[in-house]
Amino acid sequence: MLMLRRTLLLVILFFCFSQVQAYAVSWEVPYKDALNVANQLKQKQTVLDKAINQGNLELVDFLYDDLSATIRKTERAIGKVPRSSKRDYLLKEFVRPAKITKERVIYEVSQLRLLNQIDAYLKKGNTTEAKNLMAKLDRLKRRAIKIKETGGYSSLPAAINNYLINYESTLSTQIETGSTPSLYSAIYNGISSIKPEINVGSFSKDSNVVFETLNSVLQDHPELFYFSYKGSLFWSDGKFEIKYLYPTSTILSMKSQLEQKANQIISKTITPGMSEYQKVKAIHDYLVLNTAYDYDNYLRGSLPEDSYNVYGALIKGTAVCEGYTEAMIYLLSKLNIETLYVTGTGNGEAHAWNKVKIDGAWYNVDATWNDPVPDKKGYVRYDYFLVTDSELAKDHNWDNSGFPKATDGKYMK
Repeated sequence: MLMLRRTLLLVILFFCFSQVQAYAVSWEVPYKDALNVANQLKQKQTVLDKAINQGNLELVDFLYDDLSATIRKTERAIGKVPRSSKRDYLLKEFVRPAKITKERVIYEVSQLRLLNQIDAYLKKGNTTEAKNLMAKLDRLKRRAIKIKETGGYSSLPAAINNYLINYESTLSTQIETGSTPSLYSAIYNGISSIKPEINVGSFSKDSNVVFETLNSVLQDHPELFYFSYKGSLFWSDGKFEIKYLYPTSTILSMKSQLEQKANQIISKTITPGMSEYQKVKAIHDYLVLNTAYDYDNYLRGSLPEDSYNVYGALIKGTAVCEGYTEAMIYLLSKLNIETLYVTGTGNGEAHAWNKVKIDGAWYNVDATWNDPVPDKKGYVRYDYFLVTDSELAKDHNWDNSGFPKATDGKYMK
């Protein structure tokens, strides 16, 4: 009888233990599954947070939908976890932070997508629909301001807001002027807005045409110094993947510095009533006096990227011929003086300089060769200032067929 009781007790204990085990399994498996999905969500949130902090709105837009889908997937997995305490933990630890990240940029992503739609309509010539969407954009921005103030979301990097402002300004100008988009404007607008990709297939799918136009854009607009040929790709369907030398936030900061510096230079050197000749001379003299040829790095073969562009010339004060040439174009364009970028050779070495239009006539200006090497403070040469083609051709060589002729020698000493 005693043996029977012990056996019965063991059976009961085994049954209870089995039930406990079964119950544990019933929530542990769903919990582990949910935790696995939640960790994936955490990783994607981290990546999106990094893109936000970098100010890369295009990347934010690319990652946004994937995070949204993973949030929904995680919530479904958590819903299958039996224990409320476990569900609450997972929601608090993983889902809530991801939703905050998403909500932090929801209006910026919406604005970008609306701007992309406006851009698409303008490319098709549908200005009416573009205007309608621009009005919708204005309402969206006002709503975003109210929601963000109420919700107390942490502010976004200035790069994101600046990107949207620049993009909207470019499209608004197209709407107001009724200008027809072209391959040139598409490339300019894309790089100016720091887009990682533009589609120029509606204009041309010929890589030679696209890169020839790209070269024209970059020569006409030195402020796009941050474009990188390395890594940029053009595909047969017209997709143009663009790479840049610096992160978006850095580019925006550099562009702001350059704009401020240009305004300072002009206010310092240009006075009311100046003739075109006086303006060109003032800019030429400033550049020679305040920029040094980066000779040491040139000899070592270690020239930094900035020495090849307008940023190096005006902000860092060191450059090679490309930097001097771009600086002349950048500053003189602000004074509405037509200036061209010329490439060729000087004494047999690759070189760049400018052609400048003064009172309807064209002249050559080589600011680089007017700046002594090594640098001499306070000294400016004029051997290559407003000279004719025949004079410059004594030690310069270039294909002049695509350029206006410079034959007026009245400013030559």
